[in-house]
Amino acid sequence: MSTTPKSKKNTRYQAIRIKLQGWFNSRIERHGNSITLTGRSIYVIPTRYGFMLACMLFGLLLGSMNYSNSMSFMLTFLVTSIGILGMHYTYGNMVQLKIDAGNCPPIFAGQNAKIPFLLTPLNSRPRYGLFLGDADRLQQPGNVEKARSALCFSTEALSRGRYQLPRTRIWTTFPFGIFYSWAWLKLDQSVLVYPQPQSFMQHLESEGLQQGEQSSNRKGDDDFAGIRRYQETDSPNRIAWKALAHSRELLSKEFHGTTDNNIWLNYELLTQLEPEDRLSQLCQWILDCERDHLPYGLCLPGNTIDIDLGERHKKHCLERLALFEVR
Repeated sequence: MSTTPKSKKNTRYQAIRIKLQGWFNSRIERHGNSITLTGRSIYVIPTRYGFMLACMLFGLLLGSMNYSNSMSFMLTFLVTSIGILGMHYTYGNMVQLKIDAGNCPPIFAGQNAKIPFLLTPLNSRPRYGLFLGDADRLQQPGNVEKARSALCFSTEALSRGRYQLPRTRIWTTFPFGIFYSWAWLKLDQSVLVYPQPQSFMQHLESEGLQQGEQSSNRKGDDDFAGIRRYQETDSPNRIAWKALAHSRELLSKEFHGTTDNNIWLNYELLTQLEPEDRLSQLCQWILDCERDHLPYGLCLPGNTIDIDLGERHKKHCLERLALFEVR
């Protein structure tokens, strides 16, 4: 089968792009979650305004030579020297800058992951007008004085799992906007992405749930069963104040009764849904149970999480959903 000239051109373009990306990646200094920008990793080129200024100065130089005008010569050399000085300031705004990737809290699929970058100057020079990400997106500039400052990088995570921070850039055009200086960042940082909560079934009472049958395992308000660590979703009426006075630790009273049923969220019972839709439905039910203060457990193939309630339990269940491998 013969290839068209357009397909050959696209193939050649892809090959050149792969080589350029490999060259860029080989020049990135990686040190885990931290990188220090040096001269080898910083690039400087003129912006379109810089090219316009260069053309204007070239025309001014030709006019000065044609008319032998000393004042015109002086203006040309003065503006040229200011432009060259601006290039050095643009470069100096990036060099000897230490960048650390901060922690990003877990998000749901489809949300923006906002990853903080901590910038620390290794010399006494303050930094102004720093940006993260693509130059075509409207952003707020960041300034770094003598102390550590933070810049936030926002990127959309579309699928659940462990989202690896993509290669991005830090750039500046300070002070005159006629030179563009940038450096590539590729840090070992990731974000945990939960499944997107979606409701494919109207009610919790559906085939995906198993109700507990033994009254001894049901949680109610009839019989005192002991005390446990306080959780954010617990009622203030259940705080064990006497235990707090002795241990100085916030504890909560726990009761067992026969009024409520335990809820088991079972992946295997959602046979009418696709695997990813099952995880989204389970994610929605977990949020609903926490909202309604209903104790629940999670059943996944090869992994079972016992009945409980609270912020720690919710995060544990959502983490298992995010890292679950569909077979």
